[in-house]
Amino acid sequence: MQSPWQACLDPQKRCPLRRRCAVFLIFVICGGRTFSHATGRSGSVAENGWRIHSGRKIPWNLFSPKVPFLATLVPNHQAAPHNGTHITLSHHGKVPFLEGQSIGVMEGGGLRLYPISSSRMGDDQRSKTLSLYVESQGAGFSNLKVGDKLNITGPLGTEMLLPSDLQDANLIFVATEHGVAPFRGQLRWLFHDSVGKGEFKGLAWLFVGGILLPYDEEFRALERSVRPEHFRYLGIRAQSDEAMTAVQRQMKDHSDELWKLLQSQNSHLYISGKGLEEATSEFFQEVASAQQQNWIQLRRMMRQQGRYHCGW
Repeated sequence: MQSPWQACLDPQKRCPLRRRCAVFLIFVICGGRTFSHATGRSGSVAENGWRIHSGRKIPWNLFSPKVPFLATLVPNHQAAPHNGTHITLSHHGKVPFLEGQSIGVMEGGGLRLYPISSSRMGDDQRSKTLSLYVESQGAGFSNLKVGDKLNITGPLGTEMLLPSDLQDANLIFVATEHGVAPFRGQLRWLFHDSVGKGEFKGLAWLFVGGILLPYDEEFRALERSVRPEHFRYLGIRAQSDEAMTAVQRQMKDHSDELWKLLQSQNSHLYISGKGLEEATSEFFQEVASAQQQNWIQLRRMMRQQGRYHCGW
């Protein structure tokens, strides 16, 4: 039997969740994390709650700040770093999403956007939950307990989606601190979930720097269980103000291989972390110059081809 999200993503079937709703506009403030909104006519699901992206139908703004979805905090078994929390919310199979998308959490009178750190199957493997990585001091989360309710909106985002031609793709993930959250969901889809596991034949290469290294143990366990031609993980602990430099050092040790990978039409670069895009570009500019090539031109071409992804 199809789960609700699978039925919704089937272009031959009418979405069982689709009903009339407000059309709302979100303005991004302060680096894409805090939002204000303007809403129109109310309802439970957005009128334009589905969108075609790269030839596939994806969920988009199914729930609005005007009419959010009431999710429930449920137990999880993921160990979190000392300054962060992995939380899991039950949506009863009514909030379909794809890896790389985000949801909004209504907290303290505002709306904050969080990248989803689980795959579409959820940590429960039943497509009925989604997970987030949140800072422990984040407003609205410090006193949460199992059974508490949270209003959520979304899902949102296409920039960080996995490519549709995924099977033989090369995926280079670069992150600092909690910017790694969306990559955790993507890697679970590639290597853990019963639906996606075994289908991916390319390489996923994850570079992470920061003092916290969320999901570090999980990534190291994954690296031990997956052949190195399919997954590699390089995580290095560094103070927050040195995280980007630490990532650059990691990548420098593999600069020739990384540059060669980016020349391939099936290679994608994903960047997630505050200020990390500039640091990553500086690195590739140095590599390109050493080989008498042009990083700016390559980046422009990758963007046009949908192979350059930057968020958070």
